[in-house]
This record gives sequence, structure tokens and C-alpha cells, in this order.
Amino acid sequence: MTTHGSTSHSLTVGRTAASVYALLADPTEPVRSSPTVVHIACLERTATGDLVQRWVADGDAVRTWTARRELDPAAGTVAFEHLGPPPPVTSLRGEWRVRTVGPEECLVELWHSWEAADDDDGAFAARMERGIPMQLAALKRTAEQGAEAAARTVRQEDALFLDAPVTEVRAFLRDAGAWPRRVPGCRTAESVHTGPEHQIVLYETGAAPAARRAFVHLPDRTAWKQLGELPPLHTSLRGTFALETDGTGTRVTAVRTAVLGPVAASGTGRGREELTRHVNKARDEADPALLDGLARAFGPAQGAPSASPRSEGA
Repeated sequence: MTTHGSTSHSLTVGRTAASVYALLADPTEPVRSSPTVVHIACLERTATGDLVQRWVADGDAVRTWTARRELDPAAGTVAFEHLGPPPPVTSLRGEWRVRTVGPEECLVELWHSWEAADDDDGAFAARMERGIPMQLAALKRTAEQGAEAAARTVRQEDALFLDAPVTEVRAFLRDAGAWPRRVPGCRTAESVHTGPEHQIVLYETGAAPAARRAFVHLPDRTAWKQLGELPPLHTSLRGTFALETDGTGTRVTAVRTAVLGPVAASGTGRGREELTRHVNKARDEADPALLDGLARAFGPAQGAPSASPRSEGA
């Protein structure tokens, strides 16, 4: 039996329609704003839209889908359709609509329509009702905080040149069960969910509470996002390991992006340097030192240039 469903949600955002629409038009923006969107790959761009693939943490699993989007800036709409949605859904489409309601205020509407097979218990509809308000709230928060949130963002970059093929580096990052014996500071690690190109890892360092991270493993990069409980004062924590090879070794560029809450930058009077020190302390206590583990496992490539870590704003 096929069931049909639809839902509509809206909220008011204290920013201009043009600025909010710009966020919606950016295909990768939800990685920055949503607590559950782990990675987005833009597979194709056209003059009027794009084709994107998303990986989203959903409880103890990671879901992925591909969607085609059509943008109409003049009308303030972004229409989308999921291509080959996973069962029980057989079709899913929707539209964002943004319209001005005041000098610095706009109304954002989001509607979905779907067909599903064997969804008598309404599980898919319930999942939509849970997730969409979170999605809208993340958009509102990002739009209204704007540059103020950028001032609370600490982006750090480190690079290694390894004497190993990219396939072995990728396998190291994916083999979470081996991290306790290969990665400094990692006491335990377990993949609690594994898919063809993604996993959720539960790990402990001993200096911080157990944490969960969702990983997406692609040929040229691994993307991750911390789920659930975050280090003190953090509101978001994510990163990537970009992998490049020239046939003699593999360059790994690790980017870690931490966003701190408003109190971290205002009420406590913290300056930029102190924010960075706080992020470094949290990293040292709570992160599995995957780059150090890679360096121990494979060593530097012959003749590789040195690379020093960098910390900067968003």
C-alpha cells in the first residue's frame, strides 16, 4: 500500500529576505549550521540549480540521499526533488519560499510532499516532523547571528606528507577498532554504525567523556562531525581530512572547525587568543590524535616539505 503525505512549516527570521535566500542557495551551508548534516557534495551545477548529495546523522545511523535543486532568486524559491530516495519512500519533493515581511524581517516557509510504501505506522512522517523544525531553527540561528558567529569560530589546519598510498591512509581513518593501539590518547573506539562510505564512532580519550562522531569516507577526503555532547562552551565541532597523492606519498590536510557559544566570546571577556587556547585545550583532551597516529604508522614521505599548524578565523 502506498501512503501520501505532506507537511508545511514556517518561521520568521530577523534578517532580509536576500540574505536568508543566499544561505539557502549555498548548497553546502547546512554543514556549517545544522548539528546533524555531516557532509554535502555538490555533484553538478547548472545556471539555475545544482545536484547535491547529503550525509545526515539520524540517531545512531547516517542517511544519505541525492537531490536536484532549482533556484529562482526573483521568486525567492528553492525547489528540490530527491532522486531515488531510500525505502520506504518512493518520491519526495518540496520547496523553500522566502518573502519579505518587514525592513529587516522575512518569512521562511518549507513544504514537503511524499509517497511511501508500507509506512502504515507513520515513521517517516514522524521523522519529518522531528527534523524539519530543527532545520529551520538552525537556519534562523545562522542568519541572525551572522558575523558575530564568525567571531566565535576557530578554524585550525595541519598537514602531513606520508610515505603511504592513499588507500592505506583511507583504511587507517576508517578502521576505528584499531585506533586504541594506533592513535595516541585514544583509549577505546567502536563503530556503532557502518555503511558503504560512512560510520558513527563511539570513542573515549580518558580525559573527557565518551563522544560520538559521524564520519563520511570519500575517495579524496574524510569528513566528520561530533554528535550529541560537545566540549565545554562549544556549539559545533566538525572537520575534514583531505587526501592528495602524487604517486610517491599522500598529503593529508586536516581542518578542524570549532564554534563556541556566545558566552565564550562575550560574557567571559575572552579575546581571540584566549578562545584559541580554549579550543586547543578541548582538542588535546577530547580528540583522538589521528594525525599523530598516521605519522607513527607511515612516517613522512621522502623529501616532503614540512607543514606547520595554522589557527585562524572562519
